[in-house]
Amino acid sequence: MIITTVTTDGGAILPIGRQMEHGVRQVWFDLTYLIENFGEGTATLVHQRNQDLAPYIVTTEQTNTNLMWTIDETDTAYEGFGRAEIRWVVNDDLAKTVIYKTNVMKSLTAQTEVPEPLESWYDQMLEQIGDSQGYAEQAAQSATNASNSADRAEQTAEAIEASTITLSASSSGSGIVTINASLNRG
Repeated sequence: MIITTVTTDGGAILPIGRQMEHGVRQVWFDLTYLIENFGEGTATLVHQRNQDLAPYIVTTEQTNTNLMWTIDETDTAYEGFGRAEIRWVVNDDLAKTVIYKTNVMKSLTAQTEVPEPLESWYDQMLEQIGDSQGYAEQAAQSATNASNSADRAEQTAEAIEASTITLSASSSGSGIVTINASLNRG
């Protein structure tokens, strides 16, 4: 994988590959400048390809001081210059944007069918929603199980509190001691 690391001062031209390349290039944005000057926040990346009328949201991964963008065939569908923008959000407010030029080089074997960026983003969102619903159902079942366990523990504690144990001892003349125990449940 080819990794390109850039700072967040903007203006750079990012070579993101040849037409229809997928998963062979990654751009790492160093977020240190944004963190130091605007505070801890969340980065979103949008990309507008050469022939697009509007940008689309790019799937990224943010870790500590880096935002990582793995380039796919959606990003490299059209040859030529496009634009990418980091949107730095602090406390739900847009604190800063940084714009870069992107460059996709022509491929001699580029496909004619161009993937739609919103479909992949939308599909990922649907998958995450499905995962979230599954987690919510598991959490609800765990809560029910915990409530049932608590009820059983309370019933056991009440039964123990209502119970009495009676012990009696007697001895015979031959030195044998007999102990009798009885449990009376309330």
